[in-house]
Amino acid sequence: LITQEEVDRTTFYNYYRSVDEHMDTFSEGGAAHALGLRVKRGETRVVPCPYRAAWMAKRGAQAGTPEALEYARGMVPTMRTWSNSTYTSALNEERSAEEKGKLVDELFERLAKKTAAEPTEIAMPYCHWYADITKE
Repeated sequence: LITQEEVDRTTFYNYYRSVDEHMDTFSEGGAAHALGLRVKRGETRVVPCPYRAAWMAKRGAQAGTPEALEYARGMVPTMRTWSNSTYTSALNEERSAEEKGKLVDELFERLAKKTAAEPTEIAMPYCHWYADITKE
């Protein structure tokens, strides 16, 4: 459906900071430190996928069921909100907007079906940095 060149252009520019990187601005010489902000405690946590957790609590892990597809079709649009433009922009400029749209629609439909077939394997956990910050 797409060329290897298009696959190669599909790049997500995500970067997750380490705790030390988060803390840098609060260290002496950092901008937050200069404003009197101090971190009493800071930590990174991975939060399980809320979509999968809710589905598993209600329906269990029955793969390939209409309920599993319902779960997948609820989660996949959330993934699409932050990834649609990455996939669309990786496609060759010679493709029409309509063709690009159809290809990306197909990608997400396939992802929904794969998620329904393997609901315990595909999810969207979140990585967050939590901090208790005070001002001196």
